[in-house]
Amino acid sequence: MALRNTRSKANSTVRVGKGRQIVIPKSLCQDLGLREGDIVEVQRTRRAALIKPKMLTEPDDILTPKEAKAVGKGEAELSRGEYVTLSQLHHELDRPAMLRRRARVGGPGAGNRATVPGRPL
Repeated sequence: MALRNTRSKANSTVRVGKGRQIVIPKSLCQDLGLREGDIVEVQRTRRAALIKPKMLTEPDDILTPKEAKAVGKGEAELSRGEYVTLSQLHHELDRPAMLRRRARVGGPGAGNRATVPGRPL
């Protein structure tokens, strides 16, 4: 991540605390866009440690409130045993297309049996 318009010094000295914790200076966190609870990656580079912000998910992978509500509804239905098998889903999705094909050739359900070759009126 490249820093632009940095307000902080390039180097900061911090103390290693209990449990090997360190505090990243506020100005550096602001420059990097880090907030409490964010994940960082720590890499060893020869005799130094490199700390980089780490995104575990892409921003596009985060659900909107509407999507989260739909997922919650689906999970509740599953827990109640309400579900559709994949073959049932395929059948239901194919049904409108099948009806459109029948209507084009005058098949069953089309209301016009006279246009189907080989069928009596």
